[in-house]
Amino acid sequence: EIYNFLDVLAELGELGHTFITESDTEVLFVALKVWGKKAVSKLNGMFAFAFLDKNSGALVISRDRAGIKPLYYSYSSDEFCFASELDTITRLAGPEFQVSSTSISVYRQLGFTGSPDSIWSGISKVKPGTIITIQLNKPDELEINSYWSAVDNIDRSHCYEDRPLLSTLTAALNSQLIADVPIGMFVSSGVDSSVLAAIANQSDAARDITYFTVKFDLPTAHDESVDARKFLTRLGVKAEQIKQVNVTSKSILDSWLSIYSFLDEPCGDYAVLLNYAISKVAAEHVKVVITGDGGDEIFGGYERYKHWQYYKRQSYSSLILYPLYGFASFVGLRSVVIRLENNHLIKYLRTLSPRSISINHWKKLIDSLSITKEVKKFVNKSDFPRIVDFLLYLPDGMLFKVDRASMAVGLEARVPFLDNRIIDMGMSKEMLDAAKPLKWRLKEVLRDLVPYYDFERPKTGFSLPLAQWMRDDWSDVIQDLISSDDVNLLGLNRFRLKWEYRKLMRGNDYYAYRLWIDCNLILWFQSKKKL
Repeated sequence: EIYNFLDVLAELGELGHTFITESDTEVLFVALKVWGKKAVSKLNGMFAFAFLDKNSGALVISRDRAGIKPLYYSYSSDEFCFASELDTITRLAGPEFQVSSTSISVYRQLGFTGSPDSIWSGISKVKPGTIITIQLNKPDELEINSYWSAVDNIDRSHCYEDRPLLSTLTAALNSQLIADVPIGMFVSSGVDSSVLAAIANQSDAARDITYFTVKFDLPTAHDESVDARKFLTRLGVKAEQIKQVNVTSKSILDSWLSIYSFLDEPCGDYAVLLNYAISKVAAEHVKVVITGDGGDEIFGGYERYKHWQYYKRQSYSSLILYPLYGFASFVGLRSVVIRLENNHLIKYLRTLSPRSISINHWKKLIDSLSITKEVKKFVNKSDFPRIVDFLLYLPDGMLFKVDRASMAVGLEARVPFLDNRIIDMGMSKEMLDAAKPLKWRLKEVLRDLVPYYDFERPKTGFSLPLAQWMRDDWSDVIQDLISSDDVNLLGLNRFRLKWEYRKLMRGNDYYAYRLWIDCNLILWFQSKKKL
C-alpha cells in the first residue's frame, strides 16, 4: 500500500505521464520507469516489490523503510531467488537448505531471528529501507544499497520540530483510513490504540469503523476487553461497532498447533496467537484493519527503557574495574563478567532474553546481526534502546507476527505509527526522558483528546496467561514436544528442557517463556519437515 500514491501520481502527471488505472501499483510502476531506484525514497507506505528493467537488464527488489512487509532472497553463482515467504524459496531453490545454528542461537536468546540472516542457512532477509540490484548479464554481482536509515536520520529531521504531533498523527491515520472495503481497528486499553481510536472517532470514516477487542474465557489480568469497551463507549462509539473476540485455552492451543502452516520462521512471541485469533474474526467483517504497532518503538513505551539510565551509569563504574574482566571470565564468574562488560548492545539485548549466556557467546551472536555496526554511532544517546528496537525487534519480531497472522486470513493490517511522517518526527526528537513517564509525548496528545483516560493503569499489551495454560490444558503437548527426537536434531538439551518443564509444573512461572521459545522451535521444525 502506497499511501501517498496520489501525490506521486500528480508529480508524474506534471511530467506528462498518463495513467490507465487509479491503482497505487501502476503509480509505483511508472515512478520506477521514470526515476529508477530514486523513486523508492518518494514512497510513503508498506511494500515489498520486484521490478525488472528490460532495457538495462537490472532486477531490483526493495522493502519499506520500517520492514512492515517481508522479503527474502537466496543467491548463488547461477541462481537468484526472492519471495515474500521463506517456504517459497525452500521449494524453488535448487540445493536443500539447512537450519542455521547461528540463527537458532539468536532465536533462543531473543525470540526471533535477526536480520540479515533467516532461520535457513543461505537465505537472507532484505533489510528494511534497502534496495538490492542484480544485473542479469552480470549475475555474480549483487549490489545492496540503503535508501533510508534510522541511524542517519537521528536528530536530522528538523522540519518536524515545530509541527504539532496531533496534526501529524491525524494526517497519517486519515490517509490509512481511506479504503474501498470495510475497515476495522484492533483496540486494547493501551495508549497506542486509544490514541488512534480517539483520532479515528473524529474522522469522516468514524461511523464505518468496526472495533475489535479480545475477551478471555476466564478471569485474568490479561483481559482488556472491559476497559477497551468502556473507553470506546465513552468516545461515543456505538455498541454495534464493537466486536468482542472470545478466546479460550483450547482455541489458542488449536491455533498454535497449526500456526506454522503460515509462519515461516519460529516465533517466540506468544502474542502472535492472539493476533491470529483476532484477525480471524476481523476478517469475517472487514478487509483492512488499523493496528497500534510501532508506537512503543517510536515514542518509547517499553518498561525495559526505564533501566537504560541505570545501565549507562553502571558502564562508567565498570571501566574502573575492567582489569577484573579477564580474571572473572577465566574463572567462569558469568554475572561478574556481565556487569564489567562495557558493550551497550549486549547489555540492552540481555533485557530481551529469557536465559543467561556468557559474554563470549553474546559477542558471537551480535556479530551475526546487521545492526551491530550501525548502533556504534549512537551508544551515548539516551534513545539508544529505542533505536535498537526500531532496527531489530520491530521488523524481525513485532511486524513479523502481525503480518503473518493477518495475511494468513486475507486481512490487511495497516500501521499508522510507521507512516513516514511519524517515523521522521520520532527520529527528530528524543522520546526517552528519565524525569518523565514512558511514552510521554504520546500521552500528552491523548490527554488533550480524552482527559478522562486512566494514565496510571499498567501496560499489558496483547498477552495471555501463558504459564497457567502451559501447566493445564497444554501440558501434554509440551511434554510431547520436548520428548521428540527433533530436540537432538536442533541441538537442544533434552535433560534441560525436562528439568524446566518440571519446574514449571511445580508452579515456577519463570521457566514458562524459556520453555515456550524452545517448544516453538521444535514445533516449527516438525511443521517444515512435512513440506
